[in-house]
Amino acid sequence: MTGIMLTAYIIYVCVGVKGNKIPAITQGFIIISCFFDVNWYFFGVERFKLTAIRSIAAKLLTVLGVLLFVNRNTGVPGYGMVMGLGTFLSSAVLFPFLRSEIDFAKPTWNTIKPHIKPNLVFFIPALANSIFHIMDKTMLGMLSGNAQLGYYMNADKVISIPMGIINGLGTVYLPRITAMRSETGEAQITKELTKSFELHSFFIFALSFGLAAIAAEFSPVFFGPGFDPCVMLIIAFTPVLVVKAYGSYFRTNVLIPFNREKQYTAAVILGAIVNLSANALLIPRFQALGAVFGTLLAETAVFIVQLYKLPAKLPIQSVISKSAPYFVFGMIMTAVIRIVSAFPLRPILLAAAEVICGGAVFLSCCILFWKVSKHESIITSLFKNKAAP
Repeated sequence: MTGIMLTAYIIYVCVGVKGNKIPAITQGFIIISCFFDVNWYFFGVERFKLTAIRSIAAKLLTVLGVLLFVNRNTGVPGYGMVMGLGTFLSSAVLFPFLRSEIDFAKPTWNTIKPHIKPNLVFFIPALANSIFHIMDKTMLGMLSGNAQLGYYMNADKVISIPMGIINGLGTVYLPRITAMRSETGEAQITKELTKSFELHSFFIFALSFGLAAIAAEFSPVFFGPGFDPCVMLIIAFTPVLVVKAYGSYFRTNVLIPFNREKQYTAAVILGAIVNLSANALLIPRFQALGAVFGTLLAETAVFIVQLYKLPAKLPIQSVISKSAPYFVFGMIMTAVIRIVSAFPLRPILLAAAEVICGGAVFLSCCILFWKVSKHESIITSLFKNKAAP
Protein backbone atom coordinates (compact mmCIF):
# COMPACT_ATOMS: atom_id res chain seq x y z
CA MET A 1 0.00 0.00 0.00
CA THR A 2 2.88 2.36 0.73
CA GLY A 3 4.26 1.61 -2.75
CA ILE A 4 0.91 2.27 -4.43
CA MET A 5 0.31 5.52 -2.53
CA LEU A 6 3.88 6.73 -3.09
CA THR A 7 3.55 6.08 -6.84
CA ALA A 8 0.26 7.98 -6.94
CA TYR A 9 1.83 10.86 -5.01
CA ILE A 10 4.85 11.05 -7.34
CA ILE A 11 2.48 11.27 -10.32
CA TYR A 12 0.54 14.02 -8.52
CA VAL A 13 3.75 15.99 -7.82
CA CYS A 14 4.94 15.65 -11.41
CA VAL A 15 1.61 16.46 -13.05
CA GLY A 16 -0.55 18.34 -10.55
CA VAL A 17 1.89 20.57 -8.68
CA LYS A 18 2.77 23.65 -10.74
CA GLY A 19 4.82 25.56 -8.17
CA ASN A 20 6.62 24.74 -4.92
CA LYS A 21 7.61 21.28 -6.13
CA ILE A 22 10.46 20.97 -3.63
CA PRO A 23 8.19 21.24 -0.54
CA ALA A 24 5.81 18.77 -2.19
CA ILE A 25 8.68 16.32 -2.80
CA THR A 26 9.93 16.56 0.78
CA GLN A 27 6.42 15.75 2.03
CA GLY A 28 6.83 12.39 0.29
CA PHE A 29 8.86 11.28 3.31
CA ILE A 30 5.59 11.26 5.27
CA ILE A 31 4.23 8.57 2.92
CA ILE A 32 7.47 6.58 3.08
CA SER A 33 7.30 6.72 6.88
CA CYS A 34 4.07 4.67 6.75
CA PHE A 35 6.13 1.65 5.67
CA PHE A 36 8.22 1.86 8.86
CA ASP A 37 5.35 2.84 11.18
CA VAL A 38 4.94 -0.03 13.66
CA ASN A 39 3.15 1.93 16.39
CA TRP A 40 0.19 -0.41 15.90
CA TYR A 41 2.25 -3.35 17.20
CA PHE A 42 3.37 -1.62 20.39
CA PHE A 43 -0.17 -0.25 20.95
CA GLY A 44 -1.50 -3.79 20.56
CA VAL A 45 0.82 -5.24 23.21
CA GLU A 46 0.18 -2.16 25.42
CA ARG A 47 3.78 -0.92 25.48
CA PHE A 48 2.82 2.75 25.47
CA LYS A 49 5.88 3.98 27.35
CA LEU A 50 8.17 3.22 24.42
CA THR A 51 5.92 4.95 21.88
CA ALA A 52 5.36 7.94 24.19
CA ILE A 53 9.11 8.49 24.73
CA ARG A 54 9.70 8.16 21.00
CA SER A 55 6.89 10.62 20.18
CA ILE A 56 8.10 13.25 22.66
CA ALA A 57 11.73 12.94 21.51
CA ALA A 58 10.70 13.16 17.83
CA LYS A 59 8.62 16.30 18.41
CA LEU A 60 11.41 17.97 20.38
CA LEU A 61 13.93 17.17 17.64
CA THR A 62 11.51 18.47 14.99
CA VAL A 63 11.11 21.76 16.86
CA LEU A 64 14.90 21.98 17.21
CA GLY A 65 15.26 21.28 13.49
CA VAL A 66 12.84 24.08 12.64
CA LEU A 67 14.79 26.51 14.85
CA LEU A 68 18.17 25.50 13.40
CA PHE A 69 17.44 24.99 9.71
CA VAL A 70 14.37 27.06 8.82
CA ASN A 71 15.18 30.66 8.02
CA ARG A 72 14.69 33.23 5.28
CA ASN A 73 17.08 31.37 2.99
CA THR A 74 15.55 27.92 3.34
CA GLY A 75 11.94 29.14 3.73
CA VAL A 76 9.07 26.74 2.99
CA PRO A 77 11.29 24.05 1.37
CA GLY A 78 13.42 23.91 4.54
CA TYR A 79 10.34 23.65 6.72
CA GLY A 80 8.92 20.90 4.50
CA MET A 81 12.19 18.97 4.68
CA VAL A 82 12.35 19.17 8.48
CA MET A 83 8.71 18.11 8.91
CA GLY A 84 8.96 15.31 6.35
CA LEU A 85 12.21 13.88 7.73
CA GLY A 86 10.92 14.33 11.29
CA THR A 87 7.88 12.18 10.56
CA PHE A 88 10.03 9.59 8.77
CA LEU A 89 12.57 9.31 11.62
CA SER A 90 9.77 9.22 14.19
CA SER A 91 8.39 6.08 12.55
CA ALA A 92 11.70 4.44 11.62
CA VAL A 93 13.22 4.69 15.11
CA LEU A 94 10.85 2.01 16.46
CA PHE A 95 11.54 -0.46 13.69
CA PRO A 96 14.75 -1.93 15.24
CA PHE A 97 12.84 -2.75 18.45
CA LEU A 98 10.89 -5.38 16.51
CA ARG A 99 14.00 -7.54 16.04
CA SER A 100 13.71 -8.94 19.57
CA GLU A 101 9.91 -9.19 19.37
CA ILE A 102 9.01 -10.98 16.14
CA ASP A 103 10.49 -13.07 13.35
CA PHE A 104 10.60 -11.53 9.89
CA ALA A 105 9.08 -13.51 7.03
CA LYS A 106 8.37 -12.87 3.38
CA PRO A 107 4.64 -12.16 2.96
CA THR A 108 2.59 -13.87 0.28
CA TRP A 109 -0.55 -12.70 -1.50
CA ASN A 110 -2.63 -15.31 0.37
CA THR A 111 -1.52 -13.89 3.73
CA ILE A 112 -2.13 -10.30 2.62
CA LYS A 113 -5.52 -10.79 0.95
CA PRO A 114 -7.65 -11.42 4.10
CA HIS A 115 -6.54 -8.05 5.53
CA ILE A 116 -7.55 -5.90 2.54
CA LYS A 117 -11.30 -5.82 3.18
CA PRO A 118 -11.03 -5.04 6.94
CA ASN A 119 -8.60 -2.22 6.16
CA LEU A 120 -10.95 -0.79 3.53
CA VAL A 121 -13.78 -0.92 6.10
CA PHE A 122 -11.69 1.38 8.33
CA PHE A 123 -10.45 3.45 5.39
CA ILE A 124 -13.97 4.61 4.44
CA PRO A 125 -14.73 6.28 7.81
CA ALA A 126 -11.17 7.63 7.95
CA LEU A 127 -11.70 9.28 4.55
CA ALA A 128 -15.16 10.53 5.54
CA ASN A 129 -13.73 11.84 8.82
CA SER A 130 -11.00 13.71 6.97
CA ILE A 131 -13.53 15.30 4.60
CA PHE A 132 -15.80 15.96 7.59
CA HIS A 133 -13.15 18.01 9.43
CA ILE A 134 -11.77 19.81 6.38
CA MET A 135 -15.19 20.65 4.93
CA ASP A 136 -16.19 23.27 7.50
CA LYS A 137 -12.90 25.14 7.06
CA THR A 138 -13.13 25.02 3.26
CA MET A 139 -16.76 26.18 3.21
CA LEU A 140 -16.09 28.91 5.78
CA GLY A 141 -13.26 30.31 3.67
CA MET A 142 -15.45 30.25 0.55
CA LEU A 143 -18.58 31.71 2.16
CA SER A 144 -17.19 34.13 4.78
CA GLY A 145 -13.59 34.99 3.88
CA ASN A 146 -10.16 34.47 5.41
CA ALA A 147 -10.70 36.54 8.57
CA GLN A 148 -13.57 34.35 9.80
CA LEU A 149 -11.60 31.27 8.75
CA GLY A 150 -8.64 32.45 10.83
CA TYR A 151 -10.79 32.94 13.94
CA TYR A 152 -12.36 29.52 13.47
CA MET A 153 -9.08 27.69 12.89
CA ASN A 154 -7.47 29.23 15.97
CA ALA A 155 -10.42 28.26 18.17
CA ASP A 156 -10.39 24.78 16.62
CA LYS A 157 -6.69 24.40 17.46
CA VAL A 158 -7.41 25.21 21.12
CA ILE A 159 -10.13 22.54 21.24
CA SER A 160 -7.79 20.00 19.65
CA ILE A 161 -5.48 20.16 22.69
CA PRO A 162 -7.92 18.54 25.19
CA MET A 163 -9.16 16.22 22.44
CA GLY A 164 -5.61 14.91 22.13
CA ILE A 165 -5.65 13.95 25.82
CA ILE A 166 -9.04 12.25 25.54
CA ASN A 167 -8.11 10.41 22.35
CA GLY A 168 -5.01 9.19 24.18
CA LEU A 169 -7.27 7.46 26.71
CA GLY A 170 -9.02 5.66 23.87
CA THR A 171 -5.68 4.55 22.45
CA VAL A 172 -4.80 2.99 25.82
CA TYR A 173 -8.13 1.26 26.36
CA LEU A 174 -8.73 -0.07 22.83
CA PRO A 175 -6.18 -2.93 22.94
CA ARG A 176 -7.12 -3.74 26.54
CA ILE A 177 -10.86 -4.11 25.84
CA THR A 178 -10.10 -6.04 22.63
CA ALA A 179 -7.84 -8.48 24.50
CA MET A 180 -10.37 -8.89 27.32
CA ARG A 181 -13.00 -10.12 24.87
CA SER A 182 -11.03 -13.34 24.41
CA GLU A 183 -9.41 -13.61 27.84
CA THR A 184 -12.05 -12.69 30.45
CA GLY A 185 -15.78 -12.93 31.13
CA GLU A 186 -18.48 -10.37 30.42
CA ALA A 187 -18.59 -9.16 34.03
CA GLN A 188 -14.94 -8.06 33.89
CA ILE A 189 -15.47 -6.35 30.53
CA THR A 190 -18.48 -4.44 31.89
CA LYS A 191 -16.44 -3.34 34.92
CA GLU A 192 -13.59 -2.12 32.70
CA LEU A 193 -15.95 -0.27 30.32
CA THR A 194 -17.70 1.42 33.26
CA LYS A 195 -14.37 2.45 34.74
CA SER A 196 -13.09 3.85 31.44
CA PHE A 197 -16.36 5.78 30.89
CA GLU A 198 -15.98 7.42 34.30
CA LEU A 199 -12.34 8.25 33.60
CA HIS A 200 -13.35 9.83 30.28
CA SER A 201 -16.06 11.85 32.07
CA PHE A 202 -13.52 13.07 34.62
CA PHE A 203 -11.32 14.53 31.89
CA ILE A 204 -14.14 15.63 29.57
CA PHE A 205 -15.92 17.82 32.13
CA ALA A 206 -12.71 19.11 33.70
CA LEU A 207 -11.30 20.18 30.34
CA SER A 208 -14.49 21.45 28.69
CA PHE A 209 -15.78 23.51 31.63
CA GLY A 210 -12.28 24.75 32.38
CA LEU A 211 -11.65 25.82 28.80
CA ALA A 212 -14.96 27.68 28.55
CA ALA A 213 -14.35 29.40 31.90
CA ILE A 214 -10.88 30.75 31.03
CA ALA A 215 -11.58 31.58 27.35
CA ALA A 216 -12.00 35.33 27.91
CA GLU A 217 -8.59 35.65 29.59
CA PHE A 218 -6.80 32.87 27.72
CA SER A 219 -7.54 34.02 24.17
CA PRO A 220 -5.81 37.46 24.36
CA VAL A 221 -2.74 35.89 25.99
CA PHE A 222 -2.52 32.99 23.53
CA PHE A 223 -3.48 34.74 20.27
CA GLY A 224 -2.64 38.37 21.01
CA PRO A 225 -4.71 41.45 20.10
CA GLY A 226 -7.26 41.33 17.30
CA PHE A 227 -8.63 37.87 18.00
CA ASP A 228 -11.51 38.82 20.30
CA PRO A 229 -14.05 36.75 18.28
CA CYS A 230 -12.10 33.62 19.28
CA VAL A 231 -13.45 33.93 22.84
CA MET A 232 -17.05 33.28 21.81
CA LEU A 233 -15.95 30.57 19.36
CA ILE A 234 -13.98 28.69 22.04
CA ILE A 235 -16.97 28.83 24.40
CA ALA A 236 -19.28 27.64 21.59
CA PHE A 237 -16.81 24.86 20.75
CA THR A 238 -16.92 23.32 24.26
CA PRO A 239 -20.24 21.46 23.69
CA VAL A 240 -18.61 20.12 20.51
CA LEU A 241 -15.72 18.92 22.67
CA VAL A 242 -18.09 17.06 25.02
CA VAL A 243 -20.09 15.35 22.26
CA LYS A 244 -16.98 14.57 20.20
CA ALA A 245 -15.12 13.18 23.22
CA TYR A 246 -17.96 10.84 24.18
CA GLY A 247 -18.23 9.80 20.53
CA SER A 248 -14.53 8.96 20.63
CA TYR A 249 -15.12 6.87 23.76
CA PHE A 250 -17.89 4.80 22.18
CA ARG A 251 -15.89 4.35 18.99
CA THR A 252 -12.60 3.17 20.53
CA ASN A 253 -13.91 1.41 23.64
CA VAL A 254 -17.08 -0.22 22.38
CA LEU A 255 -17.73 -0.22 18.62
CA ILE A 256 -14.29 -1.22 17.30
CA PRO A 257 -13.46 -3.85 19.97
CA PHE A 258 -16.91 -5.43 19.44
CA ASN A 259 -16.64 -5.47 15.63
CA ARG A 260 -19.21 -2.73 15.01
CA GLU A 261 -17.19 -1.06 12.25
CA LYS A 262 -20.22 -0.72 9.94
CA GLN A 263 -22.08 1.24 12.62
CA TYR A 264 -19.09 3.55 13.01
CA THR A 265 -18.82 3.98 9.22
CA ALA A 266 -22.51 4.85 8.91
CA ALA A 267 -22.16 7.38 11.76
CA VAL A 268 -19.23 9.21 10.16
CA ILE A 269 -20.81 9.31 6.69
CA LEU A 270 -24.02 10.72 8.17
CA GLY A 271 -21.95 13.28 10.10
CA ALA A 272 -20.29 14.45 6.88
CA ILE A 273 -23.69 14.87 5.19
CA VAL A 274 -25.12 16.78 8.18
CA ASN A 275 -22.01 18.98 8.33
CA LEU A 276 -22.26 19.87 4.64
CA SER A 277 -25.97 20.72 4.89
CA ALA A 278 -25.69 22.65 8.16
CA ASN A 279 -22.69 24.65 6.96
CA ALA A 280 -24.48 25.65 3.75
CA LEU A 281 -27.39 27.00 5.81
CA LEU A 282 -25.59 28.50 8.82
CA ILE A 283 -22.25 29.91 7.59
CA PRO A 284 -23.73 32.64 5.31
CA ARG A 285 -25.77 33.97 8.25
CA PHE A 286 -23.59 33.34 11.32
CA GLN A 287 -20.12 33.07 9.71
CA ALA A 288 -17.56 31.27 11.95
CA LEU A 289 -20.16 30.70 14.67
CA GLY A 290 -22.35 29.02 12.06
CA ALA A 291 -19.50 26.62 11.25
CA VAL A 292 -19.24 25.76 14.96
CA PHE A 293 -22.99 25.08 15.12
CA GLY A 294 -22.71 22.95 11.99
CA THR A 295 -19.91 20.92 13.59
CA LEU A 296 -21.99 20.50 16.74
CA LEU A 297 -24.96 19.19 14.76
CA ALA A 298 -22.72 16.82 12.80
CA GLU A 299 -20.92 15.48 15.89
CA THR A 300 -24.29 15.00 17.61
CA ALA A 301 -25.55 12.98 14.63
CA VAL A 302 -22.40 10.82 14.78
CA PHE A 303 -22.86 10.35 18.52
CA ILE A 304 -26.53 9.30 18.22
CA VAL A 305 -25.84 6.76 15.47
CA GLN A 306 -22.95 5.30 17.47
CA LEU A 307 -25.28 4.86 20.45
CA TYR A 308 -27.79 2.91 18.35
CA LYS A 309 -27.73 -0.82 19.23
CA LEU A 310 -24.70 -0.62 21.50
CA PRO A 311 -23.49 -3.97 22.91
CA ALA A 312 -25.19 -4.76 26.21
CA LYS A 313 -21.80 -4.88 27.95
CA LEU A 314 -22.07 -1.18 28.85
CA PRO A 315 -24.84 -0.33 31.38
CA ILE A 316 -25.74 3.17 30.15
CA GLN A 317 -27.83 4.28 33.15
CA SER A 318 -25.18 3.14 35.61
CA VAL A 319 -22.27 4.90 33.87
CA ILE A 320 -24.26 8.13 33.45
CA SER A 321 -25.15 8.21 37.17
CA LYS A 322 -21.51 7.65 38.11
CA SER A 323 -20.35 10.40 35.75
CA ALA A 324 -22.96 13.03 36.68
CA PRO A 325 -21.00 14.32 39.72
CA TYR A 326 -18.13 15.40 37.46
CA PHE A 327 -20.58 17.58 35.49
CA VAL A 328 -21.59 19.29 38.75
CA PHE A 329 -17.93 19.72 39.77
CA GLY A 330 -17.28 21.34 36.39
CA MET A 331 -20.01 23.90 37.04
CA ILE A 332 -18.57 24.67 40.49
CA MET A 333 -15.11 25.08 38.95
CA THR A 334 -16.51 27.47 36.34
CA ALA A 335 -18.10 29.66 39.05
CA VAL A 336 -14.83 29.84 40.98
CA ILE A 337 -12.81 30.71 37.87
CA ARG A 338 -15.18 33.55 37.01
CA ILE A 339 -14.75 34.91 40.54
CA VAL A 340 -10.96 34.77 40.16
CA SER A 341 -11.26 36.58 36.80
CA ALA A 342 -12.21 39.77 38.72
CA PHE A 343 -8.76 39.95 40.38
CA PRO A 344 -6.61 42.89 39.13
CA LEU A 345 -3.68 40.90 37.72
CA ARG A 346 -1.66 41.03 34.52
CA PRO A 347 -3.37 38.98 31.75
CA ILE A 348 -0.85 36.13 31.77
CA LEU A 349 -0.82 35.91 35.57
CA LEU A 350 -4.61 36.06 35.69
CA ALA A 351 -4.92 33.22 33.18
CA ALA A 352 -2.42 31.14 35.18
CA ALA A 353 -4.27 31.86 38.44
CA GLU A 354 -7.56 30.76 36.84
CA VAL A 355 -6.05 27.48 35.65
CA ILE A 356 -4.47 26.71 39.05
CA CYS A 357 -7.52 27.66 41.12
CA GLY A 358 -9.95 25.94 38.77
CA GLY A 359 -7.92 22.74 38.71
CA ALA A 360 -7.55 22.75 42.49
CA VAL A 361 -11.29 23.24 43.02
CA PHE A 362 -12.28 20.49 40.56
CA LEU A 363 -9.81 18.00 42.04
CA SER A 364 -10.83 18.91 45.61
CA CYS A 365 -14.49 18.27 44.77
CA CYS A 366 -13.56 14.90 43.27
CA ILE A 367 -11.48 13.85 46.28
CA LEU A 368 -14.27 14.88 48.68
CA PHE A 369 -16.79 12.94 46.59
CA TRP A 370 -14.60 9.83 46.54
CA LYS A 371 -14.09 10.02 50.32
CA VAL A 372 -17.73 10.66 51.30
CA SER A 373 -19.24 8.14 48.89
CA LYS A 374 -16.47 5.58 49.57
CA HIS A 375 -16.10 5.45 45.81
CA GLU A 376 -12.76 4.16 44.53
CA SER A 377 -10.79 6.99 42.99
CA ILE A 378 -10.66 6.53 39.22
CA ILE A 379 -7.15 8.01 39.28
CA THR A 380 -6.03 5.43 41.86
CA SER A 381 -7.72 2.76 39.78
CA LEU A 382 -5.83 3.91 36.69
CA PHE A 383 -2.47 3.59 38.45
CA LYS A 384 -3.45 0.15 39.74
CA ASN A 385 -4.10 -0.95 36.18
CA LYS A 386 -0.76 0.44 35.03
CA ALA A 387 1.05 -1.36 37.82
CA ALA A 388 -0.65 -4.66 37.07
CA PRO A 389 1.54 -7.21 35.23
